[in-house]
Amino acid sequence: MGFTMTTMEIIGFLEANGFWKLRTGRHLIMTNGEKTLPIPAHKGDLPKGTLSGILQQAGFRTKQAKEWKERG
Repeated sequence: MGFTMTTMEIIGFLEANGFWKLRTGRHLIMTNGEKTLPIPAHKGDLPKGTLSGILQQAGFRTKQAKEWKERG
């Protein structure tokens, strides 16, 4: 099975890497001062394409998120 993350996990990963919550609504908006990302409020795992897109927009590789998640 491929790598997955929940909304809460991707938020935790982004916060651990310098992003913070800017505002909430249908999507949580996160920023690091340079990049601004919409994070959808899905229940369960994020769809693979959504997760991949968020990580790419934030400037991270899936490998980095996977290593963070494994460290717990």
